[in-house]
Amino acid sequence: HTFNTRLLSNGGEADYTFSLSRTRDLIQVSANALDFGTGATERTLTVSRLSGVHDIAFTVTCDDPNLTLSHTQGTVTKEKPSHQIRVSLDRENIPAGATESALRVVAQETAQEFSVRVNYATAAVPAEVTTDGFELDDSWRLRFRGTLVSNGGGSVVEHGHCWGTTPEPVLENNEFSALGPFEEGRSYVTYPDQLPQPGTRWYYRAYATNEMGTSYGNTLVLDYAPPALNDPVVSFDNFLATLRFRENNALGIPFTEHGFVWNTTGTVPLFDSDNVVRLGNKGSGTSFFHNMANPSRGNRYTMRSFAVNEYGRSFSDTVSLFLAVQPPVVETSDAGSISYYGAQLQGTIGTLGSEKIIDHGHCWGVSSSPGIDDPRTRLGEALNTGSFTSVATGLLINTTYYYRAYIQTASGVYYGSVREFTTLKDNSVAVQEGLQMYITTDNTPKAYEWTGRVPDLTVSSGVTYNTGNKPAGTHASVSFNGTSAYLLSRNFNPLSGSDNGTINFWLRFRDRLNKSLVYPFFGSVSEGGFYVEIRHNGTDWVLTLCMGPGQQTYVVTLPSLGGIDISSMLGTSWHMMSIVSNGISMTVYLDGTALYTESLQMSFGEQDDFVIGANALNGTTLNTFLPADMACLRFYNRVVTASEIARIYEAGQ
Repeated sequence: HTFNTRLLSNGGEADYTFSLSRTRDLIQVSANALDFGTGATERTLTVSRLSGVHDIAFTVTCDDPNLTLSHTQGTVTKEKPSHQIRVSLDRENIPAGATESALRVVAQETAQEFSVRVNYATAAVPAEVTTDGFELDDSWRLRFRGTLVSNGGGSVVEHGHCWGTTPEPVLENNEFSALGPFEEGRSYVTYPDQLPQPGTRWYYRAYATNEMGTSYGNTLVLDYAPPALNDPVVSFDNFLATLRFRENNALGIPFTEHGFVWNTTGTVPLFDSDNVVRLGNKGSGTSFFHNMANPSRGNRYTMRSFAVNEYGRSFSDTVSLFLAVQPPVVETSDAGSISYYGAQLQGTIGTLGSEKIIDHGHCWGVSSSPGIDDPRTRLGEALNTGSFTSVATGLLINTTYYYRAYIQTASGVYYGSVREFTTLKDNSVAVQEGLQMYITTDNTPKAYEWTGRVPDLTVSSGVTYNTGNKPAGTHASVSFNGTSAYLLSRNFNPLSGSDNGTINFWLRFRDRLNKSLVYPFFGSVSEGGFYVEIRHNGTDWVLTLCMGPGQQTYVVTLPSLGGIDISSMLGTSWHMMSIVSNGISMTVYLDGTALYTESLQMSFGEQDDFVIGANALNGTTLNTFLPADMACLRFYNRVVTASEIARIYEAGQ
């Protein structure tokens, strides 16, 4: 490129600065849209240079057959920097309504392309709508239907339906829906906010509003006749054990669906959240029903009937029925086959009731109101009425028991009347009052617990019986071998938790007392449990009484009489020992005679187990055993008097 310039000066000093820049060759168009409106037939568009100095060729194209161009190409030059293009519209053939088209201006050399939007429209006319009737939706709600056939060449700004009790309803004095702007060629629906009373005649029609005003569709008639359900009833058939829902006065046939909706919550039954009985379509008759077999009792059944016809769904009023539980009836009968430790108890089921009997039997106890938390038999389900028998076991000798029959269902426990019986009394045993445990032998012989409190007495394999050398009032004595023999009451300790009482037992050492041995009369397998023993401490024979868990241990020096110590006094003959505590002092008896009294507080700890003839010294495993014979071991929860001790001694028990 070559540039020339002339500089003129008036003679003074001057500095001149030149700047050269290169620009791109570009064109531009005068508008990005042409609007013919509803009457114009011609518009102009200008193509001109935006920058640069070189010639720029361009083309103009349009695919709309209703538009023509004054020329379709040109070149922007220095001599002709702009071109005006006339765009003409042939209104004879344009479609009704608004139309949008476009022009394209392209300059290939500069890689430019412009799109010019062209809008034109016919003059608007009223919109056209049709009223298409009414129908039910999937939820059986009534709705009007309509179609916007044409927007009239304008814009529909509102549409819907209007309805009322006057012919040819209009928006000004009737109910109407306002559904907003809408596009032609589409259908729509209106849900009336409130439906009329049955028997009402409604007139309804569709409408649409554009620039030319509101136009209406054809008027249709709706004679509103929904189902009428006037007599709902809920009842119960005791013979068939059936709950019946019934509607006795149903109008508005035919039904496309009908049935009942119900609950047990006491609220108005709702179709979408409660129990629904669907009975299908119905073409004739004025009543319908549904039977529910074996309904659950103890509930209030609330129901209403429903039906659907071409006008929608209707419900009846709400009715309810409380279905009370029918209780079973059980009677307590006589007790028989009464023994020392058991009895047979009779009962009768008079009525099964309405609920399943999950258990039945008898319960008993020493209180006057025995219940199922007391000892009981569990005879299981009962399917028929009639008598039944329970065997009560584990009873105490010579004890009055109260008992009654029971039935248990899911709703609760039902009892018969309370009756009583007394187990047999063994008059051969002296001083029975307050006797908590009495270990003696039967004629087998075998050791057992006489009161019945320890039916599971454990007799170890090392125990033997001596029927020839024993106190006079028992069948046999119990011989402990000194290495493994013991008697164990695992779940009952007669001294547990007491602070007074009496221990009475017969004892015979088969050999003279050995100072190197420990003689455990009573013991325990509980940690820190109760025990009674005799041992020699190197100076004296001492009686040790450990009162059990959390209690004290007493060591009492045994007395000597006339210089004769306890070992010589006991020898190898039978002697009866008695230890009596009134809570603040202890008195020891030998053969019915008081030896001495010592002040000490005998409060026994709580524990379940009780061992005779052994002890778990310093642990929980039996490791110390008695080499002696014992008999008639008695434990009282009271202070036994001196005269009573003498009676026991005289009885040889």
